[in-house]
Amino acid sequence: MDPLSITSAVVGLLTATAKIYSLLETISSIRNAPSAIKDAQNDLRHTEITLRSMQRLLQRLHAMGPRRELIQVDELRITLADAMMALDAFEVMLQRIASLARVRVAISWSNT
Repeated sequence: MDPLSITSAVVGLLTATAKIYSLLETISSIRNAPSAIKDAQNDLRHTEITLRSMQRLLQRLHAMGPRRELIQVDELRITLADAMMALDAFEVMLQRIASLARVRVAISWSNT
């Protein structure tokens, strides 16, 4: 995988983290949401910071000269692919939770 493809993968991961963060916002706004949701949001922010750092590094890769060979591109590709699959699965799960939470709020509002 060339550096441009890896950069595209990082951009895809950043997009996924933004979607997941938005879903966590929806879920955390529900009354009595567990504090673990806020913890997950903080972890996601740290992931975003790491991905943005990686993105900046990859954008400067051409200027690194011989040090560029120290980056194990194949291992990075595998790691990014695994991260994308994990974030996709997490997003699907959160979408289901958010849908259930909206239904539950609608039901509780209609009972008042």
